[in-house]
Amino acid sequence: MHTPGKFGILTAPYHRPWDVCQRLQGKWTRRVIERMCYLAAHFDYRGAAEELSRQGIEVSHTTGREKVLEWSSDLSVCEQVEVQKLLEDEGWYVRCDGCWTNSPDGWKEPKVGCIYRDYPQLDAGGTPSVRTPSIRYVTSRSAAQHFGKALFSLATNSGIYQENIDTQEVVFTGDGAAWIWNIADEYFPIAVEIVDYRHAKSHLYTPAKVALCETETAAIETWVKATAPLLFDGNITEVVAHIDALCEPNPEVKDS
Repeated sequence: MHTPGKFGILTAPYHRPWDVCQRLQGKWTRRVIERMCYLAAHFDYRGAAEELSRQGIEVSHTTGREKVLEWSSDLSVCEQVEVQKLLEDEGWYVRCDGCWTNSPDGWKEPKVGCIYRDYPQLDAGGTPSVRTPSIRYVTSRSAAQHFGKALFSLATNSGIYQENIDTQEVVFTGDGAAWIWNIADEYFPIAVEIVDYRHAKSHLYTPAKVALCETETAAIETWVKATAPLLFDGNITEVVAHIDALCEPNPEVKDS
C-alpha cells in the first residue's frame, strides 16, 4: 500500500495494470528486452545500440550492456541466433578461452567462446578488421562442463552440423588448456584441433632456454625469431629439425 505524502501526493513508486500486461521491466517491454539480447548476440554493444537507434529505440551501449547482463539469465541467447549457411571456400571455426578474475565471491574463470565461418574482412588498407561479420559469442562463469553445452548450443543453432555432418570441416582452436580440448573432444569430436599461433610460439622458448641457458636472452630471441616463421607456415618438419639442431650438442636436453 502507498501512503500519500505532503499535499496528498503519492511519494512511493506504483504500478499500473498496463505495466503488468506489457510485462514491463523498468521502462522496457519484453519484446524490446529480447531485441536487445538478440542484437547483443550479433554485434558488440555499440553496434547493438546503433541498430536499436535505427528502429527508434534509444539505448546507450553502456545501458544496453547492463540490461543484457541483467536480463540474459532468463533468456537463452544461444537460441536467439540465426542459422548461417556456408558459402564457397568457407568453413566453420570454433574457439574458446578463459581468464581468472577476482569478484566478490572469490576468484572465478569467466569463459568465452565464439564461432564463425569466414576470415576477418579486410579494410581499405588491407588490414584485417577486428572481427568477422559472421562471428557469434557466448560467455559464462559456470564450470567447463556447462560452458561446453552452451558453446555447442550456439554452434548448432548457428548452423554447424545441421548439414553434411560427415563431410563438414570444423576447426577448433585453443591455447592448449585441458578443459578446452575436453570440450572439443566431447562436442566436436571430428574437428581439426589447432593450438593458436601465439601460444604455440611460446613453447619454442622451452627448448631454447634449456639448451642455451635462460640467461642468454639475446641468443634465445634470435633462435625463436628464426624458428617462429616456420611454425607460422605450418612447416612442422623444419621446426623439429631446428629443435634437433639446437639440442644436438646436449643430448640430455633433447630427452627432456
